Amino acid sequence: HGGRTSAADAVRRPGGEDLCRVREGCPLPTCPQTGRRMRPNVLMFGDWGVNMRRINQQRGAFIAWRRSLPPRARVAVVEVGAGTAVATIRSEAERVAHAFENATLIRINLEDSEIWSLPSAKAVSVGGLGALDALRRIDDLMAESNL
Repeated sequence: HGGRTSAADAVRRPGGEDLCRVREGCPLPTCPQTGRRMRPNVLMFGDWGVNMRRINQQRGAFIAWRRSLPPRARVAVVEVGAGTAVATIRSEAERVAHAFENATLIRINLEDSEIWSLPSAKAVSVGGLGALDALRRIDDLMAESNL
């Protein structure tokens, strides 16, 4: 409510589906004004209760940022954990990488890290690692290379 954000715990089951669950005994977040339960601002299939105002603001800011970059900008698109069942994020990451001549897509995904739509010079696939471990390793490599 009112632009406040809240956090949830994600659970990874090796070899199974990823879950986002509220831990047992944990109270659900509530709106301080109404006392009603808050909901994530995530658009799901057939979800007519989502507040598109914030989503549209973020989309507009992203588009404005993209347009502000010169075509030859060095862009690193880091995609973390985007699955294949609903490939919206994957498609957007690939579109951005295609749009910039000097862009590189870094796809971090424990099980589905392949990048088929880009030449290998524009794609880095990181699989078999959790997101935090992969990001820390990338950070270490960049520090070693003085990037």
